[in-house]
Amino acid sequence: MSKLVSAADLQERLAIAERAIADATVRINELSHALGEIAQTPEGDEVSRKALAIGADTVSPFSTGFYQREYDAAGRAYRWTGRGNLFELRIRLSRSFGWDFVMELQQNAHVDVAQLRGFVDYIEVPVEISAPEALVRGTIPARPFGRHAVLTFLLPNLFVPSQISSESSDTRSLGLVFYALRAAPAFQNEERPPASSAAPSGPGAASAGSSAAAFVHQGATGNGFLQKARASLAAGGKKLF
Repeated sequence: MSKLVSAADLQERLAIAERAIADATVRINELSHALGEIAQTPEGDEVSRKALAIGADTVSPFSTGFYQREYDAAGRAYRWTGRGNLFELRIRLSRSFGWDFVMELQQNAHVDVAQLRGFVDYIEVPVEISAPEALVRGTIPARPFGRHAVLTFLLPNLFVPSQISSESSDTRSLGLVFYALRAAPAFQNEERPPASSAAPSGPGAASAGSSAAAFVHQGATGNGFLQKARASLAAGGKKLF
């Protein structure tokens, strides 16, 4: 058998294997849903329903694609992405229901944030990118009996500061500035408050009484992400790059 025929045969076998894996995944999901209905498992306890936030200070050491924590001119913690084209967050939460998330970044003139792609558990999900504010919105789909989610983001275009400016000694490959990611159960976001609603901001305020929906919505449009980002820029007088 020639090498050409052998390679073609392997390619066909790989295609069949991929289809078999996809079919098995669908079947496992069907069985999981059926088992959940039979067992009548609860959607999650009180803690698992609460909104959560991950900032530059609380990025897991097992996350990939992030550099060490730094601080901007306003004293706000951030991390550069760019250790490869992927950066990834691992979150512990109940997957009995879907979650909405908002991630705050800071774009720069050398990277096109519109090219960012999102994946949950390594399956691509649609993301909504607001380029002027560098806010990325998406949904973590339900996964019966799941207790964690892996959020992966692909950014194909990076830059090296020292190659752009002779005054820079930074030889790192950089992507975007990561400030925070917030998430809340999707079933609590059915009725979102208007952007003008006055509510306390921050994780503590959310857990103290405000709903998870307000926690995510307010962080993206009210007293949270956007105002903090503008304050950071105002204090520094310029963007990080």
